[in-house]
Amino acid sequence: MIKMYAEKLDREVDITVYLPDTYDEEKRYPVVYMHDGQNLMDPELTAYGHVWQLKDALRYQIRDAIYVGIASPNSNKRTDEYCPYQNELSKGLGKEYLDFVCEVVDYVDSNFNTLPEPKERLLMGSSLGGVITTYAAAHYRDTFYNFACVSNAYWIDDRIFDDIKKIKDCKLYLDVGTNEGREEYTPLNDKAYELLKHLDPLYIRIPGALHNEEEWAVRLPLILRWFLGGKE
Repeated sequence: MIKMYAEKLDREVDITVYLPDTYDEEKRYPVVYMHDGQNLMDPELTAYGHVWQLKDALRYQIRDAIYVGIASPNSNKRTDEYCPYQNELSKGLGKEYLDFVCEVVDYVDSNFNTLPEPKERLLMGSSLGGVITTYAAAHYRDTFYNFACVSNAYWIDDRIFDDIKKIKDCKLYLDVGTNEGREEYTPLNDKAYELLKHLDPLYIRIPGALHNEEEWAVRLPLILRWFLGGKE
């Protein structure tokens, strides 16, 4: 685990880098950057009791890649960092957070054998992590080209739809369960898809799916295969 200080966020951030078992110094790899990095693999690190089962997902003959988990704070500061708009729920530090993510990208490219182009990077998050990933698709395409936005909590602020209209020239995945816990989830994700369907994103509605890491773990192999492809 790597610790990096995010000056604009005023906190030390845990960064976990997972290398493929076949990591070869003579090869270069795409990189997947995931928000809520403490929830990816180790149940002892997560605040929710369940994880994305990343290690299990990689058994599905997915193209080798480097995975980078960027831990979120276990407090309301998470809402501050994953929402780019100041409102009654958030201080709106999303831009500052994404600027830090770009610093992480620079660090990873400098220290590991990456394919250092936007088209070889995937940014991924769920719930509010899906919101900040969506915002990144509008404003950070110089760094990322691929975006996986899972169970997106677009109810946090309607201004996200103004930014969704700015998204272009990227590869995009969106999904939503029909039992996420708030009735706004499905119609708001449908609205996002309607605004984005000219870009031919992959959008999936999952009947009965809840809002938790167990559900997202089920979808993870599909998402990674769609972006990365199978093993060569």
